[in-house]
Amino acid sequence: MNEIGGENEPLLVNGGKSSDCLNNSQRGTELATKQRKSRVRNFLVLGVIVVIFKGSEQMTEVTLKQFIYAWCKENPDVATGNDSVNVNSSDCTATKTASQRQASTWELYLNLVRSILIYFSVSFAGTLSDYVGRKPFLYLSVAGYALRSGILSIVIYFNLNIAWLYLANVLDGLCGSIYTITLLTYTCAADMTDRSHERVFGLVVMETFSGLGLMSTQYGNGYLIQNLGFFYPMITSLGGILISLILSYLFLFETNDQNRIIEEVKKNITFSKSLTKLPAFKTLLKNYTSFYVRDRTSHERQIFWVCIITFLLTEFCIQSRSDPLTLYQLGAPFCWGPTLLGLYNMTYIGTTMIVACFILKAVQRCVSDPVIACFGLLSALANMMVTALVTSNTLSFIAIGVGFASVLPKPILRGIASSRASSRLQDT
Repeated sequence: MNEIGGENEPLLVNGGKSSDCLNNSQRGTELATKQRKSRVRNFLVLGVIVVIFKGSEQMTEVTLKQFIYAWCKENPDVATGNDSVNVNSSDCTATKTASQRQASTWELYLNLVRSILIYFSVSFAGTLSDYVGRKPFLYLSVAGYALRSGILSIVIYFNLNIAWLYLANVLDGLCGSIYTITLLTYTCAADMTDRSHERVFGLVVMETFSGLGLMSTQYGNGYLIQNLGFFYPMITSLGGILISLILSYLFLFETNDQNRIIEEVKKNITFSKSLTKLPAFKTLLKNYTSFYVRDRTSHERQIFWVCIITFLLTEFCIQSRSDPLTLYQLGAPFCWGPTLLGLYNMTYIGTTMIVACFILKAVQRCVSDPVIACFGLLSALANMMVTALVTSNTLSFIAIGVGFASVLPKPILRGIASSRASSRLQDT
């Protein structure tokens, strides 16, 4: 029977091809689902590592600031006129001016040495990580920070001269320190998120993980310092840093899997062999400079530069207030101890880095990201103005509420700038 619709005629002329297309589509959907689950898992692993490291980092920095201040009170500097002060006095105003000035001078030069080295190491790590992956430089920078914490522990335990801190900061600066770690953390988050609002929100979530870590050790660290001194908090922070290094090695997957070298590394080609496949130095330098002046359209470059300049100015203000504020709170008229200082820092971080970041997702539905960033900058400005005028503990905590959105501009500016950059050069 040759009539159409007969028993010998196939129901679908291209039934085989349709079935193959359906199977391919199903496999594509399953692969996309699997990849998304893998990205979410890797993102959460990165978040856990950030929480542990940031908590340890905060213990190190807070302990170090108070140790330097205490060391300056016990080892007066004749040049500053601090030798005539009774360091055993219970009145914190007795050593206010000279000790604060001496501690501030030490911190200035220690941070200056480290910052100069960090500039070159961050540029080096940021450029090469686009070719050899994020993890090798993450290992290096975390290991360098662990080495710094180890040297600080030795200085505290044996009560050495704090000039040895220069050695710790030099080694840490050469390895990239916390700035390279932060750079690679947010770059990994950008690798695992799509552009637009998803990337901005992903960076905000990573900022929340960072805030959880910073807040987690604040109050407890104050009690440790008050009851056990400076050594045990420092050695505890060293243990946390080493744990974060081990976790990143065992459980964190490489996120920069779009370039040729990483794919070859995954095929059991060693890291040292992959370095031989790097572009020439001239090409690396060209990529580094052209990214800022020639790549993309003129409009996108202008947006990128506005984000970078605003971010740098914001970061400068946030970082430059940290050390003077701590020294100010340790002296008159506040005379805070480690526990109250820890409570203040915990409240500040919880308000600005966790509560505000949860609010952001809801606000994004009706307000654009640049508007939120501008509001955050105004909040930061108000916080600094109120903090500069306060004279009591209550007003100090009220100032935190005024600046609740002060940290939001950082992840938003990172997200906008990252969306304007090439997917191959996220770390440059």
